[in-house]
Amino acid sequence: MGFLSKLFGKTERPQPLDRVPALARLLAAAADPRAMWPAFYASLRGHWDLRIDACRMVVTRYIAKQPKEQRDALVAALVMADPASWLPVRAEYHLDEMLTARGSGKKIANEKLYRQFLDLLGQDATKNLDTDPEDPAPCVQLATVARFGDDDRLAAQMYAEGTRRAPLCFAVHRGENFRLSARWGGSHDAQLAHARHVAATAPNGTLVAGLPITALFFHVSHLQHFDKNQKAALAFAPTVMGELREACARSVDDPQHQISASTFDQRTRALLTAMWGLDQELARREFAAINDVYIADMWQQMYEDPEPFFDMFRKQYVG
Repeated sequence: MGFLSKLFGKTERPQPLDRVPALARLLAAAADPRAMWPAFYASLRGHWDLRIDACRMVVTRYIAKQPKEQRDALVAALVMADPASWLPVRAEYHLDEMLTARGSGKKIANEKLYRQFLDLLGQDATKNLDTDPEDPAPCVQLATVARFGDDDRLAAQMYAEGTRRAPLCFAVHRGENFRLSARWGGSHDAQLAHARHVAATAPNGTLVAGLPITALFFHVSHLQHFDKNQKAALAFAPTVMGELREACARSVDDPQHQISASTFDQRTRALLTAMWGLDQELARREFAAINDVYIADMWQQMYEDPEPFFDMFRKQYVG
């Protein structure tokens, strides 16, 4: 913990899932959603990004709150009782456990558990693949398995299948955009070209129309966090403010936009990029929209001691 964090202390921060209107009823029942879950899950068919968010909420707000030694048995029992609605949750649970075992450093924190949960995620997603021929979530999960396993062939297959099933599912395009990034062995140019190509034909108001927000943030944050080249980040960011503004206007700032957890991800990426690009108006607008929602891993990519910087900038931009 940095000096400022020690000075001001750490506080619990609202997360994107807390602020999604379509998930408010699930959030209210998150302490034990078992009775309502099958019908609620079914009600989100066609709203694919929201359904992925809902599975994530059940994992983080219910399963993760149970004693660790009881979680596997609990999830297994739920899947046995109703595989159609609970198998996707178990896949998300295995994804969460895989990421925890992987850790955020260059070296895998727990190699054995990481490989175990990566394999279990792949098994669940494969089982789900034929359950609903229009559901892109298993494709997103298998593409994640491919990305972490350096399997470009499987990743390409799952991206093609995911976009065939749901051309406007943001999670499908986001995963492929991540894979093409310099962070994952690709390049800034390839990532931005993909984002521009996908966004060009996406309807206004969709997250997909704002995919360049992701690529632009990845470029700036890579320069700052991975290359440790603050000067280059500060030089590059102002050159893309026009494109960033257009991407925001066509997606998260469009009046027809439907809020999901990824709305806050995209607004945070836009906010941080705008701050480094010295676009005060855009930064102020996006900060006002996210208000107190804090996404730690994004802020950590731009600031060594992010929480006090978040509070300082929020006071500056929002008041």
